Amino acid sequence: SINGLSQVNHLHGHDFGDLAIDAMVTRLRQVLPADAKLACTGSAELSILLTDTQSIMDTPQLAEQIIATASLPGRIGE
Repeated sequence: SINGLSQVNHLHGHDFGDLAIDAMVTRLRQVLPADAKLACTGSAELSILLTDTQSIMDTPQLAEQIIATASLPGRIGE
């Protein structure tokens, strides 16, 4: 889940929260394999589907990259 998203929505509105989700998706796409599927599966949840066998073999390292990328601070709307 995207920690703090409900607080962002409460303080800045859902449109701004949507921008935050878009920014997170953009950042995650930079570390995900090209064939990975990324979907919003809840109000503050993103799911990733890996279909390539090579990608699946690299899942532990990829998970670390995803966590590191998602944990970085960022600005919305730049």
